[in-house]
Amino acid sequence: MKKGSIFLIIVFWFLILLLLPFITVLLNKKLNFANYNFIYLFYIGIFILIMGIMLLILSLYLLINAGKGTPLPLDPPKKFVASGIYKYTRNPMVLGYLLTVLGEYLLIGNTLLGIYVLLLFLLFHLYIVLIEEPELEKRFGDKYLLYKKRVPRWFPVRIKTK
Repeated sequence: MKKGSIFLIIVFWFLILLLLPFITVLLNKKLNFANYNFIYLFYIGIFILIMGIMLLILSLYLLINAGKGTPLPLDPPKKFVASGIYKYTRNPMVLGYLLTVLGEYLLIGNTLLGIYVLLLFLLFHLYIVLIEEPELEKRFGDKYLLYKKRVPRWFPVRIKTK
């Protein structure tokens, strides 16, 4: 692992999970956008937030230990990782980001934070489809193509269609 990789990961996590959501909350208040306050969504938000953080930590652990790298493009995993949570979803780290921010949204009930969750999903999805997956296909070849057929991009449960 390259020097500074963990620092950059922490900075990225801070930016995506704390700073940008905090800015949306402040902006929401300044613009006087709506908030909701449903207690059951608060508790669901806590659960989703914890699940997201666990996914982030677990997927980072697997990339560092099994992949011998990090999620950063400057220090990508040297080995292909398809074990642990990666057996169920191809993007557990991104799913962790999204669940964490969704949990924050449900906890706070802030309109702009909800929009941030949707924009974050869109940006991550575009990055994965247009940049990350083609790069992984080049680096890992048939192994990754087979993995793509077996494991869904986002959710660990595939919906069967006729």
